[in-house]
Amino acid sequence: MDDGFQHLALGRDLDLVVLRGERPFGNGRVFPAGALREPPSALRRAGAILLTGDVAPGTRAMVERAAPGVAIFSGLLRPAALTDAGGRTVGAPGDLKGAAAVAVSGIGNPEGFSRTLEEVGVCVLAHHAFPDHAAYPRNVADGILRSLKETGADFIVTTEKDIVKMAALAEEPRLRALRVEMEIERGEELAVLIMKAVRGKSAG
Repeated sequence: MDDGFQHLALGRDLDLVVLRGERPFGNGRVFPAGALREPPSALRRAGAILLTGDVAPGTRAMVERAAPGVAIFSGLLRPAALTDAGGRTVGAPGDLKGAAAVAVSGIGNPEGFSRTLEEVGVCVLAHHAFPDHAAYPRNVADGILRSLKETGADFIVTTEKDIVKMAALAEEPRLRALRVEMEIERGEELAVLIMKAVRGKSAG
């Protein structure tokens, strides 16, 4: 849940707080001066912390200082499949190797999406990077289609988060979403931690 950690009225079994490994605390300031909803010390309430992406040197030590004794894990998003507008699997990420694409994203880290596409061998000819939680009305869809035509790209590639909002492009046969899965270091240990919390809550 986006920003659910700060919603103290929510019922919960375990707080698994996800932080970007490159820059977990932004500029270190609380909103509106920065991106934080609470100071880093609030992480002491967490049941576990997951650092995602490339973890910068010093990040783990910084998080450990903010949340002493809280278990810290790390995970990377790995390309898993290609889907169509209906969510059906239509291929593997490797099918895009050597293909040219117009990338479309409305996420918090558009640069990361571009990097992921390039890592699977896609030549990104244009990237329409919209604000997080963007909508895709007809006029925006028309602009994306113009980009597809002007660049001569083979595909429009977007995220699973975005494709479900692209009703105006649903009939475009060259539209694909790149499905990703989180590969977590010491994932079994994290799973045990979660199950213990859930079972403990149920028993109580």
